[in-house]
Amino acid sequence: MIYAFYRILYGEDFIKESLESILPHVDRVFIFWTDKFFGDVTEVDYQGEIIQLPKKVDNVIEIIKGLNNPKIELIYDHRPNNKNHFTERVNKYILPHHPKPKYILFMEPDFIYCDGEINLALTEMELLIDEGYYWFSTSQVEYWKTPKYLALRTSDRLAAIWWYLGNIDKIPPTGFHADLPWPFGLEFSYLESRVFNLGFCVCDGTMYWKHLSSMAYAKLIGDSAPIESWYKDKWLNWKFDHYAKSFGISKGFPMEIPYIGLNDELQLLELSESLLKRFQIDI
Repeated sequence: MIYAFYRILYGEDFIKESLESILPHVDRVFIFWTDKFFGDVTEVDYQGEIIQLPKKVDNVIEIIKGLNNPKIELIYDHRPNNKNHFTERVNKYILPHHPKPKYILFMEPDFIYCDGEINLALTEMELLIDEGYYWFSTSQVEYWKTPKYLALRTSDRLAAIWWYLGNIDKIPPTGFHADLPWPFGLEFSYLESRVFNLGFCVCDGTMYWKHLSSMAYAKLIGDSAPIESWYKDKWLNWKFDHYAKSFGISKGFPMEIPYIGLNDELQLLELSESLLKRFQIDI
């Protein structure tokens, strides 16, 4: 048995494709949602002006309800920060009220699995579980603006996270995602199985509010603050340039994404027809 887990404030850009990519493979999907930003922030000082944050960013919840899928359960649960949220929600809302699954998959609304990758993850994990591993991160292909371009990072980054519950009754304390504290121990492994990460491909409005809200609450939740000029200088007005550098968001870490690369056309063939049409990609 496999459960999937999402936490959502906004995400209408790709939530339909994300859910449709996993629904055939999972037994239940638990979507924890809120209508408030972390820290309950309502405004931000952006470029010398006080900007009021919106009470509603998009229609992600309406899109989820519109799928009318009996596997999906929406649970309202607002939290002032995201530390240990996965642990508390799984241990409070899921495990006491539902049969214990073999796996729980932590997803984001802009992660999309392509055909065959979930089966690959399951095959990989079966081998690693015998060696004592019990939580895993997929690899990721991180797109930039469109799937034609890639955000090339200097180090691995956690993506979709799998937990094996065969030998544990509860999830131990976790961090901002579904991760155990750094440094990861011998119980953790990266997988070759991939997800497509379209977090940098959202519409201008979503990215604008994502950037401004992060500025407003980063310090309150102990997260890295974004570079204030990043949205306009690095993302909004971006044009491909082989020589352009430093696309990282966080202050002090602009070289976390040193440059943007071209994607391989063969990889584009793995995308769904709806995504290819949306991004006007003709192969």
